[in-house]
Amino acid sequence: MKTIQEKYNAILEGKFSKTQFVRDAKRELPQLISPYNGYNDSVAILKSRGILSEKKIHLDAKEYEKI
Repeated sequence: MKTIQEKYNAILEGKFSKTQFVRDAKRELPQLISPYNGYNDSVAILKSRGILSEKKIHLDAKEYEKI
């Protein structure tokens, strides 16, 4: 099974459902996520607790110029 962080990374890549993420977060962390929290609330709560973090990417100078 994937961790909450791996599921969050998959959402950022467009490979996982936000609805399923919230369901899993409520099931795995009921002490933090209430039945009334949505996706944005859940992500904010988990980030503030240090459970989630943003995925960092490293770009070299050539890749950066393309952006």
